[in-house]
Amino acid sequence: MRAKRHIKKITHQAAGAFGEKAAEAELLRHNWIPANVNQTVKNAAKFDIFAVKADRPDRSVQIRVKTCRPKMTGFLWGGFSPDAPISTADIAASDFTVVVRMGERREQDRFYVVPTAVAWKEIANRQSEHRNKKTGVKEIGMWRLTFRDRKDGQEEAGRGIERKWGKYEDSWDLLDG
Repeated sequence: MRAKRHIKKITHQAAGAFGEKAAEAELLRHNWIPANVNQTVKNAAKFDIFAVKADRPDRSVQIRVKTCRPKMTGFLWGGFSPDAPISTADIAASDFTVVVRMGERREQDRFYVVPTAVAWKEIANRQSEHRNKKTGVKEIGMWRLTFRDRKDGQEEAGRGIERKWGKYEDSWDLLDG
């Protein structure tokens, strides 16, 4: 029996790097040839990975990777303009987001392959709810998405994405078009 090692809390940067590498590995497993654009030109593109289907070179996708560290219940999604409504109008059908939910061990990792338009619609709804509540909290262009539902059972945008996006778990076939 292996002795348990105490693993320190992983940093945000390490989690992001892990998510990108894990997504690349899964893409390779599903016959995609990925190129990590984020690694080449740090955050220059709107996506992290560009991938071409190995047996269909006419099929390519752009992948954004969001990673949730072990034992974390959600993650932040930034890069939105604080003063502008979030729109899905310019998101291509070939644009996907892979949410990597890290487990404490590799076999516990979970992947949600979500069309980016679906993800942004959830965030846009969260932004709209936030604005309608007039909480007085300044909008900074960053939104939290939480896996669990609210404890009181109330529906809220950005909450319960594990349930809402359950159909996207391991849905790598969506990338095939």
